[in-house]
Amino acid sequence: TSTGISESAIENGLGIYPNPTTGIFEIKTNSSSSLKISIYNSIGKIVFESANSEKTIDLSDLNLNSGVYFVEINSEGEKVVKKLVYQR
Repeated sequence: TSTGISESAIENGLGIYPNPTTGIFEIKTNSSSSLKISIYNSIGKIVFESANSEKTIDLSDLNLNSGVYFVEINSEGEKVVKKLVYQR
């Protein structure tokens, strides 16, 4: 038997680039499935949501403050949350 924590299929190869970002960032994943993206601020309020998201996201037009945000990525019933630093 193996020990340790195995990564989910979506988490394998998942990354957000560039991070920190000044507005436009890309979600890199090995998954070919469509992604549902939700971005939350530090108090848990959704500031961006896309049901069939492209893998490039532009935060420039959202009038967000600089700070830490949490990017929730859903695909094929799996969910992964990554931290994103936004610098205006």
